[in-house]
Amino acid sequence: MKISELKPNTPVDLLVVDVVDKGETREFSKFGNTGKVCTITIKDESGTAKMSLWNEDTDKISKGDKIELKQGWAKEYRGEMQASTGRNGTLTVLESGKSKQEKPEESEPEETEKTTEPEKEEPITQEDLAVEEETI
Repeated sequence: MKISELKPNTPVDLLVVDVVDKGETREFSKFGNTGKVCTITIKDESGTAKMSLWNEDTDKISKGDKIELKQGWAKEYRGEMQASTGRNGTLTVLESGKSKQEKPEESEPEETEKTTEPEKEEPITQEDLAVEEETI
């Protein structure tokens, strides 16, 4: 499924996207329970949308990650399409944006003076000695 295929109040079977922005994590209290929520901006080749992250997902997802949403839910919120895990969905980090950012740039290998090893001499055998004796 692509972002452009999301429709309000419908299930999201499988959505693979890149996280392009992450808002601040906010804490809330509702019905005597506390939790955390955060909004991220996601994109794929078909467009962009928002996604709500809840509780432990707020800590495991970072800007630059490639993520997979399975069995999620789509809705329209404040005029924008928004996806979330809903009640039964799962989020998986497929590729961490941190590992992309931490990779050092590959530099060209330094030129080093090439040395060639001397050719190894074949060990002298008894046959070689016999030939030398005959020529003497």
